[in-house]
Amino acid sequence: MAGHMNHSTNWSSSDVGGLCWVSDPAQAYIEAKVTSVGGGRVTAASTDGRDFDVDLELPLKPPSRKQKEAPRRVLQRVPLTSNNGASARVP
Repeated sequence: MAGHMNHSTNWSSSDVGGLCWVSDPAQAYIEAKVTSVGGGRVTAASTDGRDFDVDLELPLKPPSRKQKEAPRRVLQRVPLTSNNGASARVP
């Protein structure tokens, strides 16, 4: 669905350098920049200096009792345009 955040979006090397959101237990989602994509994983660096290596398949699997916290999710951040359901007002 266009305009909706979707963890299972297809990621490619063209996403490297783009902005994304990474799930965080304390802040819901934090802004980060994609540093690599490959092997079913996305690596991103947050603006506060943390690095995240997110397994794209793990959040789609049933939870395990052995997990200490929920698996991280990563969402592509799309620009505000009229074709994705969001709009920006320009004075």
